Amino acid sequence: MTNDRPAPTARAATAQDAGRVCPYCRFALKPGAEVIECGGCHAPHHADCWSDNGGCSMMGCVGGPEAADPAASPTEVLAPTTAVVPPPPPPPPAPSAPVAQTPVATPAAPPQRGGGSSRGGPALVAAVLVLALAVAGGAVALVVSSNKEDAPAASSDPTEQDVGDSASAATVDDSGTPSDFDDGDVLPADDEATMGLDIQEVLYDHHQAIVDGDYSTAWDLTSSRYQEKKLREDGYDAWQTAQETLTPYLDPSSLHVEIDELDRQTGVATIAVTGMGWSDPSSACSTWSGTTWAHYDSDSATWRYEPGYSMTPARRAEWEPRSDELLGWGC
Repeated sequence: MTNDRPAPTARAATAQDAGRVCPYCRFALKPGAEVIECGGCHAPHHADCWSDNGGCSMMGCVGGPEAADPAASPTEVLAPTTAVVPPPPPPPPAPSAPVAQTPVATPAAPPQRGGGSSRGGPALVAAVLVLALAVAGGAVALVVSSNKEDAPAASSDPTEQDVGDSASAATVDDSGTPSDFDDGDVLPADDEATMGLDIQEVLYDHHQAIVDGDYSTAWDLTSSRYQEKKLREDGYDAWQTAQETLTPYLDPSSLHVEIDELDRQTGVATIAVTGMGWSDPSSACSTWSGTTWAHYDSDSATWRYEPGYSMTPARRAEWEPRSDELLGWGC
């Protein structure tokens, strides 16, 4: 926070603060809870919300967070690193069998005239022809034998054939385009409807645990990097105190989740939540609805709730200007 900004005041929420809504998380303030009062507009915030936002969250207030560092990369995402292994090169073509050259028979010499026996001429010609035919037949036999030795034996199991084609089919669908599960995809091999139902179950269990006062179960249903962020900034007790302000008013019995966007490289689902009841008498809202996030943990193969637009720089850059669309905002 820059030096010319008014200093905030840390204090405990008073009875006059009861029922007022934290402008960052839109949860009601509870008497006795630790709050930070903005030195500019005097809006009280939950202490962890003030820390999470980096200052006052009222639009245009001089006590607001500092502008994002221009050197920060808007594409920085805390995502599990997945090694990309290139596909193996195709096997070289089998060398073709050498073709044996058939020797050319040497024509028999014409019978000599004079001085030789006239009966020896035809016999000699016949002998030469027989010899030539024998040599040619041996060459043909040699070629056939060579081809039989070089040809691969036919498999009796049809699944052993065309291994190269079946291997490539594992990553290419019928249209010839890469499938959804190439290297780098950390999401489960489910269709979007199934993933939406799994996320909906996690969010229902999380919010029902808050209604039941079972805050440890609700905590366990959040993502590990969300937990690390909260423990680093405020600690578990401050997180539980914030959840206690929701317990009297939430009703997740009709909660419904729709997936708006899936990031297969980071395992993050941007989701729209509707149907969850909100009965705070000081609020103008009757439902606790809006956009939030879930993160898929590929190590445990489970979805986890991951609220908050400030989880990553990229998410903050996209959603801080659209904070009025977030879950529970304005209630």
